[in-house]
Amino acid sequence: MKKIRLIIIEDNRILREGIRIMVEEQKDIQVVAALGDRIKVHDKIRDLKPDALLLDFGLVNRNSLRLVKSLKKKFPKLKMIVMDILPIQSDIIKFIEEGVSGFILKDATTENFMNIIRSVAKEDKISVSQLHSSLFSEIIDNAMNELLRSKLIKSVRTTGKKKK
Repeated sequence: MKKIRLIIIEDNRILREGIRIMVEEQKDIQVVAALGDRIKVHDKIRDLKPDALLLDFGLVNRNSLRLVKSLKKKFPKLKMIVMDILPIQSDIIKFIEEGVSGFILKDATTENFMNIIRSVAKEDKISVSQLHSSLFSEIIDNAMNELLRSKLIKSVRTTGKKKK
């Protein structure tokens, strides 16, 4: 069985090591790197070729959204999962627009945490199915609906008839 190759980017050392230990207990997931935010992330991704990247929403010394944009531009097939305590809907929309594939609450159960990593690594879509009963899933649903609505409106506006 091929293991899911995961890079963790979390600037809090205790949290980063705790996540790494928790993930390494899984037989089907391999942590290939657990990094703070000062490491050359692009080089690590190029060299280690992860299946997924687990990224802290609130990196202290680096803007996470800016990092997502630059990683998606350089590694368009990289699946990224953002983790936070409780992200704001407008922030979720921004991350979705930039190519994030999933979201994890930092206080999720270990089972949900691992299932989201597995789901995102194996599929190329946003994974929130494990969180249907939570407030977080409502935030995600609203964010997705708003994003789809705005894209629909934009496409309708750009496909109108030209006046003669």
